[in-house]
Amino acid sequence: MKTFDEVIQIMEHRRNQQSPLLAAMLEVRQRYHADYVIPLPSMDDEPELPPLTPALTANAIDQPALAAGQILPDVFCPPLDHTKQFGTKSREFARKREHAIKATWHGSKLNLQVYRMFRHMAGYATATLLVPNRSCK
Repeated sequence: MKTFDEVIQIMEHRRNQQSPLLAAMLEVRQRYHADYVIPLPSMDDEPELPPLTPALTANAIDQPALAAGQILPDVFCPPLDHTKQFGTKSREFARKREHAIKATWHGSKLNLQVYRMFRHMAGYATATLLVPNRSCK
């Protein structure tokens, strides 16, 4: 078992080895959460203003993400046999597949996940979205 000091040294070593991309991502996160301090010259006679950098950063990330995340993909499942109304490979089965996909999207809160993915895209210039590969029979 490692001591507390050894764990701290390992974590510091890992942080030092991170790529420049991750360092840039951490800087964006600090600005977004108003953890980034920008020193300004002291001006005693000027009125105090709230720090604008976090608000501008948040707007620059949230507004494009909100606009992009409002449009979800459309779902269309064509029947395998257009002549059949009911039964296997029919229009009825195609409607059931479509409803199952939409129910899965609703249950997994896809609209929130897409919005979060677009926020990462706008803020960090990288994003991940998992699309499960399940075959419908």
